Amino acid sequence: MSPPQLSESDSLTSELRTLKKTGDFTVRLYKIVLVASFEVSIPFGIYNQLSILILPFQLLFTADERLDKTISGVILFHETLYQKTDDGTPFVKILQGKGILPGIKVDKGTVNLFGAEDGESTTQGLDDLAQRCAQYKKDGCQFAKWRCVLKIGKNVPSYLAILENANVLARYASICQANGLVPIVEPEVRE
Repeated sequence: MSPPQLSESDSLTSELRTLKKTGDFTVRLYKIVLVASFEVSIPFGIYNQLSILILPFQLLFTADERLDKTISGVILFHETLYQKTDDGTPFVKILQGKGILPGIKVDKGTVNLFGAEDGESTTQGLDDLAQRCAQYKKDGCQFAKWRCVLKIGKNVPSYLAILENANVLARYASICQANGLVPIVEPEVRE
């Protein structure tokens, strides 16, 4: 049995229509979603100066129209979301002007999952996620990304790890949708 198909005449709320449109746009055929992050913890030297770290993104985001034809969205990190080009134009405005959707990574990293097999983890960041999603939406983001890691091997993933990570991903997706962001769910599988 196939799932019911929604037509434009169905009574979807405008919020659901916007989420669907953003989701469709993000996964357009033959286009990619780019991840734009930089390492802020480099301890010494010129490479930890913010102006040097954001220069590659400025060059990429201000490239000619070939960029618009190949990239449907950019996953920004909090550090890159609020950056500007040398002339003061926010990266988000540059991307929007090219028809590229700005997105945001919202998880806060993984931690060991107590009571699970060695090396299994869960992802942090749900505590203030609703507030952050609301702000990111106001700041121009259209979608969000969250990563959970499942370890695959002998006796893993454990039932606890599967249950915990499925719950975290579901809560993340629900919070994003409630705040107008399309959730990208990323269950990463590792050996």
